[in-house]
Amino acid sequence: MLTIFACPKGFDDRHIRIIQRNALRSWLLLKPRPQVILFGDATGVAETCIEFSVVHVPRVETNEFGTPLLNDVFQKAESLARGKMLCYINADIVVPTDLHESLELVACHKRRFLMGGRPRNLDVADELSFETGWEKILIDRALQEGELRSPRSCDFFVYPKGLWGELPPFALGRCYFDNALLYRARRLGAALVDSTQAVIAIHQNHPYPSHLSGKGYLDNPEAKRNVELAKGRGRLFTLKSATHVISAGRLRFNAMGFLRVVGPESLTSKFIRTWLLGPLRTVHSLGHARLRIPVRKA
Repeated sequence: MLTIFACPKGFDDRHIRIIQRNALRSWLLLKPRPQVILFGDATGVAETCIEFSVVHVPRVETNEFGTPLLNDVFQKAESLARGKMLCYINADIVVPTDLHESLELVACHKRRFLMGGRPRNLDVADELSFETGWEKILIDRALQEGELRSPRSCDFFVYPKGLWGELPPFALGRCYFDNALLYRARRLGAALVDSTQAVIAIHQNHPYPSHLSGKGYLDNPEAKRNVELAKGRGRLFTLKSATHVISAGRLRFNAMGFLRVVGPESLTSKFIRTWLLGPLRTVHSLGHARLRIPVRKA
């Protein structure tokens, strides 16, 4: 059995309520039906758990800003999980029913792994009908209208029970906690699997609080603390560091990702981009410019 767990926001805001209910309903449609755990005591969470018959854990450790701490949430989810696989997911993510297929594929080949993916941003204003064919309609719309999120963004993490050991108190839902987890998975010797091509997940767009929008998303006290807890920007990975990808129904080794052993914001990476690759790109561009043959007008 798969255990899906999340820390939703309060359900008092109409749009947040709609997108979180959409996400929750999509999780419960997975077959076999997963165990779902919602953490926190925000407005409406308890009532939603009763409505959908899912597990509610109201008490979680938070920082001084009231943000749930990852180590406490992950530890409690693991202690409550009835199966061997867990999935932390952001509460605004709709997942397709083939998530299980990708999980089974990876689990057949790897004992220790972290499977994640990049959702597509999509405007969703109303509750989804979840009638026959809903999934194809939504995915087709996401592929046509949606925008694939950055490789820096990983909105769901699927992994076997017992993978992590002791985790730092990262602020969940704040920048860099996901990048820190991608790095830690690699350091633990687990296969880091990018399932973006196989799992067409949907991130339902929503506004962010003013202190977390724009530049503030990357530059706020909680994000900075997540970097400190990760022990530096060199230990922040993106999905470009995935050792494997799921493509065309197969789990494939990703040599370029495997060779990425430091984060893109590390001093080493910046040195390579600036002093090694930079001059090579300049020479390459000049070479192309010299090969251009001017066309004279008759």
